[in-house]
Amino acid sequence: AEDWQWLAPCYYIPNFIDSPRYLQAKASKVWKKTDDELVIGWGGSLSHLNSFKFSGILDGLTRVFKQRKNVKFLLAGDERIRPLLKLPADRIIFQPYVMWNGWPKVMTKMDIVVAPLHARYDHSRSCIKSCESSLMGLPFVATGCPTYKDWQERGIGLYVDDGPIEELKDRATLWEQKLLDVIDHYTEHREEMATHFEYAYENWDVDKRVGYLEEMYQQIIDRNG
Repeated sequence: AEDWQWLAPCYYIPNFIDSPRYLQAKASKVWKKTDDELVIGWGGSLSHLNSFKFSGILDGLTRVFKQRKNVKFLLAGDERIRPLLKLPADRIIFQPYVMWNGWPKVMTKMDIVVAPLHARYDHSRSCIKSCESSLMGLPFVATGCPTYKDWQERGIGLYVDDGPIEELKDRATLWEQKLLDVIDHYTEHREEMATHFEYAYENWDVDKRVGYLEEMYQQIIDRNG
């Protein structure tokens, strides 16, 4: 909104989440424990190409997969991101795009969620991945940036700070460390995520934020009506 305010009045409405769809899917999830086969999952479009290239996650994942044989990677969405993943082919699961109402079911196949981001464009994305992960009770590792500020300040999830391309190797090491931590102590991380359900549900569920939406639209009417 700040970026484009000079062109036209802009208003910020968060990407609130439709909780019932996720909670219905969550009820059918088979939960894993430490040492079980764990699926690291990500879903999105080709607009995230630079998110993967410059966040450090690619080398981080490669190192993790060499050290831990009980993990797989679920790539959901655009298959053109697949060539970036230098992982054994038999440990990559590809999930094509699904309709909006089928996405929560795809998330039940994930045990750990990753949310790599990089630079100013990505910093303006919504925090939908942290919302989804928290509602579903899935541990997640993300790029620490304004996108996830509300979650990072509350200690929800693990984070690798963003930075210049010159520090890519350092970030790869941090992705490796964070992911190994979650994998090796998965039960503890899952139990920790379960304690943050109320924050996500009470503050980011769209039905609970109807008052906020009404207020924002009233501001638009009053300013432009």
